[in-house]
Amino acid sequence: MFSVLFLVAAFLGAWGLAQLTRPAQECPPPSAQPCGYTAADIAYFDAQLFLLGSEPLQDGGPFPLPLELARFLAPFATAYGVTVSVWNIFVDRRHRRAARRARGHAVVVGDDPFALTITSALRAAGTPAVRITNDAAHNAQGLVVVGDARKPAILRAAGVPRAATVYACLADSAANAAVVAATAVLTVEETDRPEPLACYARIGDGELALALKARRVGLSAESGFRLDFFTPEEIAARKLATRILGPHLGIDDPLPSVAVVGLGPFGRALVVELARLWQVRNGAPPLPLVLVDTNASSQLTELRARYPPVAAHCAPRIRDEPAATVDLGTLSREFTAADAPGRRHLVLCDQNEETVLPRALNTTRNTADVDQTVTVCTGQRTALGDLLNPRLLDPAPGEVRIFAITDEAAEPNELHNDTLTVLAHAIHGQYLIGEQEKGLVIGGTESTALWDDLREDLRTANYKQAEDIGAKLGKISAVVVPMTDPPTDFSFTAAEVELLARHEHERWCAERHSQGWTFAPVRDDGRKQHDLLVDWLELPDEQRAKDIATVRHLPALLADHGLQILRLR
Repeated sequence: MFSVLFLVAAFLGAWGLAQLTRPAQECPPPSAQPCGYTAADIAYFDAQLFLLGSEPLQDGGPFPLPLELARFLAPFATAYGVTVSVWNIFVDRRHRRAARRARGHAVVVGDDPFALTITSALRAAGTPAVRITNDAAHNAQGLVVVGDARKPAILRAAGVPRAATVYACLADSAANAAVVAATAVLTVEETDRPEPLACYARIGDGELALALKARRVGLSAESGFRLDFFTPEEIAARKLATRILGPHLGIDDPLPSVAVVGLGPFGRALVVELARLWQVRNGAPPLPLVLVDTNASSQLTELRARYPPVAAHCAPRIRDEPAATVDLGTLSREFTAADAPGRRHLVLCDQNEETVLPRALNTTRNTADVDQTVTVCTGQRTALGDLLNPRLLDPAPGEVRIFAITDEAAEPNELHNDTLTVLAHAIHGQYLIGEQEKGLVIGGTESTALWDDLREDLRTANYKQAEDIGAKLGKISAVVVPMTDPPTDFSFTAAEVELLARHEHERWCAERHSQGWTFAPVRDDGRKQHDLLVDWLELPDEQRAKDIATVRHLPALLADHGLQILRLR
């Protein structure tokens, strides 16, 4: 607003001054006639209009119309600019005071749609949130601190030492790393916090994010600082995979098929998450997949080498064609009803919504396509996508859904599913596989429920086990690293399995004792009494076998997530 007022006033002032003349005696010799002002004089007197002191106006009018307008508009622009500046300073200081007094709040760093979306989500959920922005001209609701979040003073102004969570959501991965480093230093300022500060850093490159996650998993000591790294594509892919395969994980559910068109960052992440989730359905045939991209064959080779579930639990068919021009109507016929009698899913990834949506709506060509769900993946939620609502349009010709990656990933609960939580989820998945082998059904008991329905204390127990991976490996001088091709070919020795299984039982006992559990010959959860709170050598063989299996499954568990164990000596 100020810029517009300034430019209009300056233009009118220059125009009006150019129409003024001055007496001959004020003109430079040898002129004997009235003359106009030079360009330098016009620029100088035009600037004076904003300070109520332009010399040509001192003798009174009349003045040309443009100058008449400018001599009122210019001081108004000055007053408006000063008022806005003073107000912004006042608001910034008020926000900083409020942020410094806050406790248990969330701090979001960033200006892009992802940061704005997660800030809105936090506030909608009732979580106090302070956003740090570099944009001094921000126009946002709630507490905002303006400045460089890499500087400790700005983080302190946002109340980071007393915050519960920090989300570093800048577009630059290096800048997010700097924010994390500065945040870690400030955590020592608050010694009486009930829970460690959780910090989630956005990383643009999936390879770098995986390497950083490996270091995080391998941490063998309690840091008092809960740190994780994420890519929005991975989080959103995990969520979409659950929506696609969640209804098909029962033993008697018909076999579905999934066609993924476009193997960019999100498309590749989706293939990996589909494979990880499908392995939970014990004894099921490989998941029928159709992968479409210009380099689909090479992309699949890379995914198989890095993520074993893709090789073990998927039956892909490849179409090395550009995703933007492939005939979508032919993809539903890649698998016959005998191959995949269940629901057909077509997922369009990494494409422009305006061009791909008409193609998605026109994929229904025969009765087989009516049983197909088409998901169009876009960056952000749009009004065009909102139009595809069953209350507004008929879904019968083949359901079409919009999946907004940024909106789906920028949810606090999804970000809180950090690397250790994902591994805890996988640990529970291994438990489900073992229970199914015994003849039990998923969801038949509280402990065999799917992760989203699992009791909170059981989730916590799985998380603590994942958190201990670094400590276990530290006992045998080993570390976690990203998967390579070829892999490290690591395996535990018999003595290491015994050592780490015993460690796992002792860790579990210590965890239970810290929660107030005691030993009793008969287990009673209501009284927090457990019959397995005994020394390792007194543990029944069946229970020792469970701890031994936990250790032996560890390399496979990490491999499923693109990680492996490297022996240092």
